[in-house]
Amino acid sequence: MAANFAAVSAFDQNAGQLGNIDDWSRTDQPRKWLLISGASNPPHTVEISTRRNQDNGGVLTRAMMRDARSFRHNVNYDLTNMQNCLNSTRMIWNCRTNFDANRDEVRNLIKQFFSDCQKNNWKPMLYYTGHGEIGTGNWCFSDGTIGIQEIIDWIPEGCEKPTICSDTCYSGVWANYCAQQRIEGFECLSACGDDEAALDCGGRGGELTLYMTGSNLPNGRPTREPLFGR
Repeated sequence: MAANFAAVSAFDQNAGQLGNIDDWSRTDQPRKWLLISGASNPPHTVEISTRRNQDNGGVLTRAMMRDARSFRHNVNYDLTNMQNCLNSTRMIWNCRTNFDANRDEVRNLIKQFFSDCQKNNWKPMLYYTGHGEIGTGNWCFSDGTIGIQEIIDWIPEGCEKPTICSDTCYSGVWANYCAQQRIEGFECLSACGDDEAALDCGGRGGELTLYMTGSNLPNGRPTREPLFGR
């Protein structure tokens, strides 16, 4: 049974910004990134909140819960911000934007990514932006969710464990999982705690992604405290 460790503040570990990634996600291997978007309308059997807008104090209305257009705008900002930051370093393996993606499609994509990382001796960097399931932080797709335990099961023998960056609600559950399991090289940066909704900055994307990419934030850093578990 894993010890009862918990993830701690990314700020306290100087973790999360891509400009100093060698300090907080250490590896001797070249890094490769897979950027993934979640589905805009996961099944109603999957309980979701929504990433709230920092500009209105994080107020959530019923109409916002499944506002697909707002969701897509914010996710596109996130993916664009990540691509702009990483493209100059040729570190992106793939960027997959599909707001109707299903579990099988994403599972196969992640497994192929891990396989290529294993063959080429790359460190897998796995980034997600989208809905997170309430209580689990699981990534949401058109026909269900993907959990962190599944991702671990898909890593082939000989592949370095991934660093996961999850800009989604309740993602602190995943950061805590990494801290509890203490698997060498397996890390998770989360946008918020395990009982919180992530925040967006209106017209710019998620707070965590803005922080990661070195963009200016109104308070200088995210309002929600990102967690880093390893």
